[in-house]
Amino acid sequence: MEYTVFLDRDGVINRDSAGYIKDPSEFEFIPNSPEAIAILTQRGFRVIVITNQSMIGRGLASKESLDAIFEKMKAGVEAAGGRITDIFYCPHVDEDRCSCRKPKPGLILQAQKNTGSILAGPLWWATVPRISSAPAAPGAPRPSW
Repeated sequence: MEYTVFLDRDGVINRDSAGYIKDPSEFEFIPNSPEAIAILTQRGFRVIVITNQSMIGRGLASKESLDAIFEKMKAGVEAAGGRITDIFYCPHVDEDRCSCRKPKPGLILQAQKNTGSILAGPLWWATVPRISSAPAAPGAPRPSW
């Protein structure tokens, strides 16, 4: 059985910014995060990034800029020996009340559908405390930050 790890991007893989990461030049890995992803990859885990990117909905950056940031992130992880299998993101702002903005499970359900990941038992994703107020799957315990 292949296992899947869902990681947030900002604050987990790269340094977060109150002003948003709008351009590849602003993207900076958290020390050792590419190497940590490489360890997961080498141990057989499929790594999927699940991330809110409201800068798109706010008009602060284009989808092309976001794609370039994702390419820089994937290249850095690959250089460390790891692999990001896929990336799913929500471009919406809170006011859109979409089902894909974390902590809602829409992106994880989309990833499950697109990748064939099996969601069984409690499900967690690595994220920053400010958006992890709800479990990713019904019945999953809440984190105690």
